[in-house]
Amino acid sequence: MVLDTGAWTFIDWSVTLERWVEKPPADYLKILPIWIRLWNIPVNFNTADKIKEIARHIGQVTHVAFDPMKPQSQGYVRVRILFDVTRPLKNFHELQLPSGEIIRTGIEYERIRRRCSQCDRLTHDRERCPFNPSNRQIVATGGVKSTPTVPQQLIPRISKDDLT
Repeated sequence: MVLDTGAWTFIDWSVTLERWVEKPPADYLKILPIWIRLWNIPVNFNTADKIKEIARHIGQVTHVAFDPMKPQSQGYVRVRILFDVTRPLKNFHELQLPSGEIIRTGIEYERIRRRCSQCDRLTHDRERCPFNPSNRQIVATGGVKSTPTVPQQLIPRISKDDLT
């Protein structure tokens, strides 16, 4: 049940779980199954195929909770996707209507609480963001903060005469 539920949270951070494998693939623990809600879908785009097409821009679609025979009273459609956590989250997707008008469909991520406010990724916070200009040196040196060195001749020395 835990593996099928998708996104879990711990202290408001998303957690992904996968079965242990001896030789993990390259994308091991980088794919998060999550449910998203697509808002503001135009009536002529309100088909299962069009909803899948919209959701494909966010991640690999695994399930669309859409039944055209039932009324759509909630204002959104739920879609389950496999999301690559190395990519930033999107808050909207732009659609071009047949008239040429461009509208934005809103995207809401279920059970996703925190994300980096700098780059919208789930893997870190703003303080550790590699896209934050103040963190570039730390990222470039592999996490080692450099400390400025002072030449020995510039370090003040106290002699015995100074103490008396």
